[in-house]
Amino acid sequence: MDVEVTEASGSTVVRVRGELDLATAPQLDEALGGIDPGGHVVVDLSEVGFLDSSGLAVLLQARQRLGAADGAELRLVVSRPSILRVLEVTGLMAVFPVFDTLGDATEAP
Repeated sequence: MDVEVTEASGSTVVRVRGELDLATAPQLDEALGGIDPGGHVVVDLSEVGFLDSSGLAVLLQARQRLGAADGAELRLVVSRPSILRVLEVTGLMAVFPVFDTLGDATEAP
């Protein structure tokens, strides 16, 4: 798995590529834990081919941490139907703002 942190339109963007599972979730957790949000945090999962409960736990923990920051929000970019299905089945579509594209996620208020 590869994780890259950049800035775009006032948001911190965390691009994830590969599989997000028990073996790789700590790498994402480390990247998300090092972010000092000045705006929204967007996790781009459009290049993630597999997502398990370990990856979901990291995203939920990051959401909780960001909840303490004034006005910060954790947003997800998901384009693969298999990853959307995981979020639907677990009920997390109601927890995270989910966008089709990175542009949509960074431009939304």
